Amino acid sequence: MKESQNRISACLVVYNEEKKIEACLKSLQGFVDEIVVVHDGPCADSTLSICTKYNCRIFIKNHIGDAEPHRPFALQQCQFDWVLQIDADERLSPELQANLRTLVNNPSIDAYAFNWIATINNKKSKSLKKVVLFRKEKMYAIGLPHIIAETRGVLKYIDFDLTHDTSEFDSPTNLLRKYITKDRKWGIVSASLLWGPIENISVFKCTFPSSETKQSTKLMLMRNHPLIALCIVPLYSFLYGYIRQGGFRYGYLGFVLSCHTPLHAFYTCYFLLKRKFV
Repeated sequence: MKESQNRISACLVVYNEEKKIEACLKSLQGFVDEIVVVHDGPCADSTLSICTKYNCRIFIKNHIGDAEPHRPFALQQCQFDWVLQIDADERLSPELQANLRTLVNNPSIDAYAFNWIATINNKKSKSLKKVVLFRKEKMYAIGLPHIIAETRGVLKYIDFDLTHDTSEFDSPTNLLRKYITKDRKWGIVSASLLWGPIENISVFKCTFPSSETKQSTKLMLMRNHPLIALCIVPLYSFLYGYIRQGGFRYGYLGFVLSCHTPLHAFYTCYFLLKRKFV
C-alpha cells in the first residue's frame, strides 16, 4: 500500500481572508493530513499568519483576482491521494468531519458532492450541491472562474453539509448585491482569460478545449459566440439551480443562491461581447 493512500490534502486558494479563514482551518484540523494554501498575490492582512498557526503549506502566486486560475497549481502541490477543495468561507459540518475517513476508504467512489448550506436570518437553504472531495488520480480542473473541478470516475452525492459562512449578510437582498459585485469582477477575469490565448489557461490533468472536459463546449461557445451564449448559458444555469437542484423550495434565499452562477455567466458573455465588437 502506498504511504499516501487514502490520506487527504485540503486545498484552499484565498485572498486576504483574515476574518473567515480561521474558522475554516479549525473545521479541518485533525480531519485532513495536510492543508495547502495558495494566496492570490501579496497578502495585506493576517491571513497567512493564521495559516502558519495551522501548519499550512503556503504558496504565494501573482494576483489574478479570482481563485480558480490558481486551482491547477494548488492541486499540483497536494501530496495525497484525496483532495478536499474548500474555500475560506466554508466549514465542514460535524457530521462531515466524523465521516470523512469512511468516505475516502470506499474504493468504488471517486468524488463526493455535499449540501452547500447558506443561512441568513435563520432561514437555511440546502438546495445547492457542491463537489469538493476528489480522488486525485481521477480528477481534472480548468483554471477559469466558476468552473469546478470534475472527476473521470464515479461521483456520489452524500447528504452531509458543507457550511457557507453568510454571517455578514442580514438579508438575501444584501447577498444578491454582493453576488452582482463579485460576479461582475469575476466575469472580467473570465472574459480576459477566454479571449486570450487558450494555452494560457491553466489546467490540471486535462487539456482545454477537449471533448473529455465536460465544460469545454459551453466555454468555447462563450468564447466564439458570446451573443448566442448570452441568450442560453445564464438562463440554463439559473434553471438548473432553481428548478433541478430545488432552489425554489427555499423561497427568496433559494432564488438568490440560484442567481450566483448565472450572473457570472452573464457578465462573462457581456465582457466577451465588448472585446469582440468594441
